[in-house]
Amino acid sequence: MKRMLLGLACVHIVVAPILFSQAREEVRTIYNNIEYNTAGYEDIQPTWVVLDPNLVREIYVKLMNKNAFKVGDARPSADLMKKRLEELQEGKVGVVCKQRYYDDQLEKLQFVSFGDSTPVFDAIQDYVYMKDVLGEVYGTIQKKDYPHKDVTKGLYDSRQRYYYDLNFNLLNPEIMFWSTTTSAFQRNRWLLSIFGRFGNDDIDLPFWFKGTVIAGLKITYLSNVELNDREYSKSSIYLGWEEPISFSIGTSSGRFVRQVFKSPLLFGSGSNLFSRLTISSDYDYTGWARYHMLGVEGSFAVIDKDWMPVSTPDPFYSIRNTITASYDIRHASIAGSSNLFDFGGGISWHDLHRYSRMTGQLKEIESKKDNIIPYVEAGISQDGDLLHYSIGGELNVNVSEGYGFFVFKSFLVLSNTIGIDFRYFKALDSSKLTPWQYDNYVVFSPIIRINY
Repeated sequence: MKRMLLGLACVHIVVAPILFSQAREEVRTIYNNIEYNTAGYEDIQPTWVVLDPNLVREIYVKLMNKNAFKVGDARPSADLMKKRLEELQEGKVGVVCKQRYYDDQLEKLQFVSFGDSTPVFDAIQDYVYMKDVLGEVYGTIQKKDYPHKDVTKGLYDSRQRYYYDLNFNLLNPEIMFWSTTTSAFQRNRWLLSIFGRFGNDDIDLPFWFKGTVIAGLKITYLSNVELNDREYSKSSIYLGWEEPISFSIGTSSGRFVRQVFKSPLLFGSGSNLFSRLTISSDYDYTGWARYHMLGVEGSFAVIDKDWMPVSTPDPFYSIRNTITASYDIRHASIAGSSNLFDFGGGISWHDLHRYSRMTGQLKEIESKKDNIIPYVEAGISQDGDLLHYSIGGELNVNVSEGYGFFVFKSFLVLSNTIGIDFRYFKALDSSKLTPWQYDNYVVFSPIIRINY
């Protein structure tokens, strides 16, 4: 009798899981057949990617607490869950949602990697189960009133998109005229812009006072276009050409005798090749600072002028080469400041030449001087839909000549459309200034920005 009972128990242990699995498949088949079959519309069903980092985390927590994550119909290991959590905190995963064709219920919800669009967990394809697990979050997902990217298939290929940004600022104009993406969900963006620059703040020669203008092309890489920070880019490359520019007025004889808007003894004396590179850390929503940025730039003489206009004083000074390296910390949080603070510092170098033009050709009459200028800066900034502003101060010290400048900078734009850029430079000790510098500089520009 005992052997018979033991045999029956063994048969039950072996057969029961098979029967249960078959029954589960039969129930699933019946359940699927109840729904209206819309396979012919599957490729054009409304589909979108949730990009709001807070909502993505909320969905993750709800599913995790209900043990709803599966990989190959099995619960993921602790190591895999730890890895996925790190990816979530780094903003590397999103949630893909697909809506049923004939109503507004969700047909599919799945976590995917932004890097290669591959799934990181099995998809959940039962809206009744989704409602039970997600609760009120299910309704939030349906409304789509949060940052998201619509990836529904259209009649035409919509992967290539163009967003134009025209920034008319006399100090730093920039016109973005072309963009493309390499992301399946269009999360990143490569931008091509025309840029301009007058002067160099880091060597205390803003706008027209340096006597040169730079124009060229800028390539920008945005790793996440949904970030609410217009100043952030993962990296950027500037390539430009620098030319002398003169602001002059003449007498009735037609001869130029007086210069305006810049130092009367400093002039551009040739053409330069300009380049700049910036690299930023990944945007961090949870850290004490949103991101860090390294920058290096240089302007190098490639063509020397043979002569100068008669309005040019004799002798005169000229800066031919410059190099600047910088490190910035953006949107840092101090004592619960909601990431308002910016800090930075760097070091600049420029040469200085003194020329005479009386012989008909330029002749250098003094040995080249090297000027080294370290600087530090701090301020506050915020990028909002209504108000985008930055207010701060900078301290530059020329350790080679023994003088320094305090710089006040302010930037204000309303509704990302109209604003003003104002900068004030004041020498710390006027008695140590060189003959080609002023005691103070005031520069400003209106800002008109158009996005379409």
